[in-house]
Amino acid sequence: MIKLTPVALAFLISVAQAEAQAPRFNVSVPATTHASPITGRLIVILAKTAQPEPRLTVSPQGPAIFAVDLEAWEAIYGPMDADGYPRPLWNKLTGTIDHEVAAYMRDHGYDLREFAQRNWTTLGPQLAGKLHFFAGDMDDFFLNLAVYRWEEFLKTTTNPHSDAEFTFGRPTKGHGWHAFPWAEFVRRMGAHVKKNSPAGEDVARWNY
Repeated sequence: MIKLTPVALAFLISVAQAEAQAPRFNVSVPATTHASPITGRLIVILAKTAQPEPRLTVSPQGPAIFAVDLEAWEAIYGPMDADGYPRPLWNKLTGTIDHEVAAYMRDHGYDLREFAQRNWTTLGPQLAGKLHFFAGDMDDFFLNLAVYRWEEFLKTTTNPHSDAEFTFGRPTKGHGWHAFPWAEFVRRMGAHVKKNSPAGEDVARWNY
């Protein structure tokens, strides 16, 4: 039995209500389903429709749900296809990856780790004391894998050697996990800004 978070449950209910007049798919929630904290479980929702919902897609080839998040990156960092829409990174039906699109997106700013590695001589000194990563070890979109690659690269850096900080939520922490409360996050940001304020700046005036 998959336990849905309150957000996921609210989403499913809202979709069902929106489609009540002309349903394209049915959503049923078992009586035993109840809300629970995010555990990192991957939940995939598929909608079998004749045509994707235009309001949820960047291009007609996209899936009917979550297409905005999936295809936004293709629209921003990817090449344009012959039909004027962003060229898909991968085929949503077969899973086949278009490696030309992947290479294009990598070379046009999508892969920050690759960009940093290629430009470390220039970026390294500017990033000293500024890189702080945290991620759950079971991110719902597997984003923790990208953070692992960042960590592997930064461990090998020289001139300068990176002082980046990595914190991983274990075990089974998902996409919404945070290393500390938001209040602590703001306090850390404030302390960093004060520490690196311009010479002569009266930082006491910032306290109110």
